[in-house]
Amino acid sequence: MEYDKSVLMNHSLAAMNELLKLAMIDEPLWVRSLDGSVETLNVEEYARSFTQFNCMKSRDFRTDATRASRRMINNGLTLMEILMDKNLWMEMFPCIIGKTSTVDVISTSIGGSKSGILQLIYTELQMISDLVSVREITFLRYCHQYAKDIWVIVDVSVDMINKGAQQCEIRNCRRFPSGCVVQDLLNGYSKITWIEHMEYNENVVHHMYRPMVRSGIGFGAQRWMATLQRQSVFLGLMRSFNDPTVGLNGEKNVGMLAQRMTHNFCAGVCGTTHQWQIIQLAKGKGVKLMKRNNISDLGEPSGTVLSATKTIWLPVKHQRLFEFLMNEQTRSQWDVWTISYFMKLMVYIPKDHNIDNNISLFHVNGHDTSTNQNNMMILQDTCTDATGSLLVYATMDSLAMNVVKKKGDPSGVALFPCGIAIVPDSFQDYNTANNFNRILGENDNGFCGGSLVTIGFQMLVKTIHSKKHTIESAKKANGIISGIINGIKTSLKCK
Repeated sequence: MEYDKSVLMNHSLAAMNELLKLAMIDEPLWVRSLDGSVETLNVEEYARSFTQFNCMKSRDFRTDATRASRRMINNGLTLMEILMDKNLWMEMFPCIIGKTSTVDVISTSIGGSKSGILQLIYTELQMISDLVSVREITFLRYCHQYAKDIWVIVDVSVDMINKGAQQCEIRNCRRFPSGCVVQDLLNGYSKITWIEHMEYNENVVHHMYRPMVRSGIGFGAQRWMATLQRQSVFLGLMRSFNDPTVGLNGEKNVGMLAQRMTHNFCAGVCGTTHQWQIIQLAKGKGVKLMKRNNISDLGEPSGTVLSATKTIWLPVKHQRLFEFLMNEQTRSQWDVWTISYFMKLMVYIPKDHNIDNNISLFHVNGHDTSTNQNNMMILQDTCTDATGSLLVYATMDSLAMNVVKKKGDPSGVALFPCGIAIVPDSFQDYNTANNFNRILGENDNGFCGGSLVTIGFQMLVKTIHSKKHTIESAKKANGIISGIINGIKTSLKCK
C-alpha cells in the first residue's frame, strides 16, 4: 500500500513524540532489572498511557520492549551521521544487522544537517543462531534535532498507519516507536537512551530460545548499547591507523579483514546477505546445511560455499565457557583446526576496555618443521558482554596475510570463517534444560544454569547437485562440528 508523504511524516512525528515520552518517564512504565543494567516495559501501563500505535495483536505475538542508558564518547551529530547512513549503520552493528537497504527518501535534511531526513528502510535483524528466525522489517526512520543539544532518531513500522484498534496484518514482527535520544554533554561525551520496542511471532523462535528472547537479551536495547560502545571504540581506533606513524604492523587492514570475516560468519549462520539454499535441516545430532554459489564476490574463490551450523545446550555459564574458548593453552582440546599446533600472538587490536573484546592474529607452528605446518595463520575476532559472546576465526596462508600486513588490499584475501556464538540460556528451571537435552540426545548432567551454543563454519566444496554429494558434505560437516562439540564437553566434563 502506498501512502502520501504527509501521512508518512505525520506517522513519524507521532512516533518521535512517543519515543521522547518513553525516554523521560520512569516507573511505573519501566521496570528496572536487579542489576540496573536494563529496564523492561510494563505492557499494561503502556496500553493505558499510549494509544496512538496500539492495535490488536494475534495470539502468537509477544512484546519485546526494553530501555538502556549510557554515557559515551560520541556526540549527537556523529551518531546521527552513523545511523542515517546504511553502510555506517551496518558497520556499527555488524552482528545485529544482517542486511539493509534504503527503499525511499521521503524527506531530505534541513540546512545541510541530518535533521529532518525521513527514510523508508528495509532491514533484516538477526541473532547469531540457526534456531531464531531473522526479523524482516520495513520501517520509517526519522532524524530530528529536538533542541540545541538533543538529537532523536526514531523508527516505526509503516504497517501500523491508521490501524487503530484493528488487528495488524504482519508477517513475523513489527516495530513500535524505537530508537535513541542523544543528549550532548561536556567534553565530547553524550548520554544515550536507547529504546527497543517490537512485537514478534513467537512461533518462528525455537522454544529453547523463547525465554531469552522474551527477556530482551536477544534483540533488546542492552545488546544494541553494548555493541554501540564496543564498535565506537574500535572504529575510532581504526581511523587512527590512517596516521602513518600508527599501526605499523598493518593493524588497519587486519581489522578490516576481521570485520568481513565476522560478517560472513553471521550471514552463514543466519542465512542473510546472500541467497542461501537449505539442503539439510538439523535433526537430532545432525547439522543444518546451507549452500550458495559464489561467482563474483571478492575474497572468495568461485564455487559452492557450504555453511554448517549446530546449536547445543551446555551446563556451563556463558562467561565461563567463553573464557575456556579464549584460553590459547587449552585450544587444541576442542579446535579441530589447531590440534597439535602451537599458537603465537603476532597482532593484537583492542576493541574497547575489555581485553576479551579484540582482534588477534596468531602464527601457528606444528610439532615438526615442515613448510605446510609452519605456513598457517589464524585471524580471530572476539567480543563479549552480558547478552552473549562470540568467537570467530579463520585459517589462512601466512604469505597472503603478510601482504595484508604490509598494507595490501584485504578485500581480495580468501577466507572461510568458523565460529562459536554463546548466549545465556535464561532457563528458569531444570525441566526446561532437561527437555532440550532429550530433544538433542544430550546428557543433562544436572542443572546449574547454562548456555545455548551455536557452532558454525563455512567451506568451499564441489558443486552439490546430487543426493550423494549432499550426503558426503553432511558427513564431513557432522565430523567437524562433532569434533568441536566433543572436545568442549570432554574438557569441561559435560558428559
